[in-house]
Amino acid sequence: MKKLILLSFLMLSFSGSSQEWNHKSRVRHFTAGAAIGGLGYEFGKAQEENRLLWTMGPATVVGILKEVVDVSKPDNHFNTSDILVTSMGADFSYLMSEFIGVPGYVMVGFGTVNLGISLQFQ
Repeated sequence: MKKLILLSFLMLSFSGSSQEWNHKSRVRHFTAGAAIGGLGYEFGKAQEENRLLWTMGPATVVGILKEVVDVSKPDNHFNTSDILVTSMGADFSYLMSEFIGVPGYVMVGFGTVNLGISLQFQ
């Protein structure tokens, strides 16, 4: 039951702003967050430390750093919603690993493959 509730919550959070999810940049941020989150989850699990912190922390930091780099590019700005979407990808990775039972390394593969496909079809 707990897994069903979490999965339902996750699906609702994605459908809440469906127009935003059509944007290629959002897909890239989400999948990068999922990949980084999967790595962090596996590291936290191996260290027997707070897996949520190790999943969310690195992905959020990378998302912030990416936006800082974006500011230096012409016709670009700091976008907090991109950071949020990157963090949501990490959250997805955590939920899939912790409650559904998908190993973190599978989430790394999911993120990496989807990010690669997204970049290839620019």
